[in-house]
Parts: sequence; structure tokens; C-alpha cells
Amino acid sequence: MRPMESYPPEIEEQLIVEHGDGMAQLLGRHDFLAKPEGKSDLQRFYNAIANSRA
Repeated sequence: MRPMESYPPEIEEQLIVEHGDGMAQLLGRHDFLAKPEGKSDLQRFYNAIANSRA
């Protein structure tokens, strides 16, 4: 899942600091789609789905 809004990098960094890795995934920073090799890592996919539901 990718965000509908686009935030400036400094705002994204602030949100990640405040809310942790789950927010980073929701902003597309550390999710399984962020890198081509990550697409085969199902655990990161499941973590991204779990964080989107939280």
C-alpha cells in the first residue's frame, strides 16, 4: 500500500522518528516493494500488511 499524499522528505523523516518502522513502511521507505530483491521476501510483505491494518 502506498500513501495517497506526498510529504516533503523532512516531514516524512519526522513522522518516521515519531511513529517508527510501521510509518516508514506506510510511506514506502522500508516496505517489500522498496527494492527489487525485496519482492521475494514474504515476511516483509506480511509485516507491511500488518502495519497497514494497525
